[in-house]
Amino acid sequence: MASFEKIAASPETLVDTMRGLKASGFTFLEFMSAVDYIPKNRVEPGANRIDATYMLWNPAANEQKMVVVPLSRDNPSVPTVMPVWEGANWHEREAHELFGIDIKGHPNPRHLLLAEGWNDTYPLRKDFNVDDVEIDWNVPTSKLAEGNPERVYHFAVQHPGAHGPQGFDLLLNGNTIVDAEARIGYVHRTLEKIGEQRNYYQNILNMERGCIMCGMPYIDVWARAVEELLGVEVPEKAKYLRLIAVELNRLSSHLLWMGPQQGGDFAYMPVMMWAIGDREKVLDLLEALTGGRITFAYIRPGGVRWDIPEGFRDMAEKNLRYLEYRLPMYEEMMFRQPIIKERLTGLGKLTPGEAVGLGVSGPSLRATGVAHDTRKDAHIPIYEDLGFRIVTQTGGDGWARGMVRLGEMKESIRLILDALDRLPPGNSEADLFNRKAMPWMKVPVGETYAVTESCRGRLGIHLVSDGTNKAYRTKIRGPSFSNMYAVEHILKKGSYLYDIPALIGSMDTCPADMDR
Repeated sequence: MASFEKIAASPETLVDTMRGLKASGFTFLEFMSAVDYIPKNRVEPGANRIDATYMLWNPAANEQKMVVVPLSRDNPSVPTVMPVWEGANWHEREAHELFGIDIKGHPNPRHLLLAEGWNDTYPLRKDFNVDDVEIDWNVPTSKLAEGNPERVYHFAVQHPGAHGPQGFDLLLNGNTIVDAEARIGYVHRTLEKIGEQRNYYQNILNMERGCIMCGMPYIDVWARAVEELLGVEVPEKAKYLRLIAVELNRLSSHLLWMGPQQGGDFAYMPVMMWAIGDREKVLDLLEALTGGRITFAYIRPGGVRWDIPEGFRDMAEKNLRYLEYRLPMYEEMMFRQPIIKERLTGLGKLTPGEAVGLGVSGPSLRATGVAHDTRKDAHIPIYEDLGFRIVTQTGGDGWARGMVRLGEMKESIRLILDALDRLPPGNSEADLFNRKAMPWMKVPVGETYAVTESCRGRLGIHLVSDGTNKAYRTKIRGPSFSNMYAVEHILKKGSYLYDIPALIGSMDTCPADMDR
């Protein structure tokens, strides 16, 4: 089973194949990764190879294609596809360090997520042994630090302007950034490796840690990937409840961005405190629906954990109408305030072509005028029934990205209240599921790719099942990974040192989402 077409290529034909597919409408490279087939695998018994995998998306037709390059496990090598998509850069570096695939022609094949001095052991290979790992901590942190150590400025996690555990090595000329290299991996929790060691039910808790600020879409897309392999149809009521839960989480995440990130960047304490306080209204709703305020484990294969509680509709009407009343005040204070608007206008500007070529998605893409939103593009029935509208801007800068998120909050409020009004009767989970039996549930041999729109963009899970109760391969396409590469790209175009906090804030990247 597969929800996409597979196209075989060789290292010699790969780049030409990619150019042809891009010209035919597959303009978006979602990820480049790999699947390791050891001889004792149950997916293709006897196979002994590594498949380099490239997931492509045709937005106009909402069609996926995966280009697969079979490689020897002893010396896997493919050419870089950066001449076709610049955004392949980090994906290729990740495949190099985690699977040992040599990327010919790559401009910077250094480690991205692992310590730079990590020896030649590859964590996502099936024969990986952690006892074989050795690390040389004296190796320079980046290509810039290797070539110009005395001229490199380390803007890292201890910097007061940094957003979480991420940083940059910068080559400066005064305050002007001449060259930049992002440093990520500080919260690399091996979610993909753990995803192959836990059963499908345990992975509900695992996947939610993909982004603590936006965990609901993670477990939603995980559940849908498992359901596609099982051939399970989720009850209509559960689909509505999932939408309500995901959109509440989107509101919570966007308010967290509005307050500590955007408000904090400008030391704008009123907006910062307003957003944190108003977010509590959303967390109250999430707690009433799911039992949790930060992590939820609410969505699961087959449906949701439990039905909507009594009185929830009235509570939602009260809390969300209050938030709806507050949003014009945020717009006036944050985005119409002359100093802040002038500061954000032109900041980190991306053109539509640049954004697509870099793999940018979510509000950061829609701020360039590109109307791609997986909730619409994937034809998710409940969103279509509710008349979901994509929010866009055309500026492609920090101000436009903020206005998109503000518009999305208004749309999320409308979606939640409309979904509650139309909530159908019936079960909230598929009949065939037994909670006690689910940990031992075996999923048929197959392969699928499920996508959703997280709070930060296009989130996908490539799932390969070998017929057991654990996934053979779990690949996560976190939107912040590509969005953060876009930050590096923007900084190299001639930004200033003092642009970094506001730029990262406007992109709303999540370190956990990019490191996975």
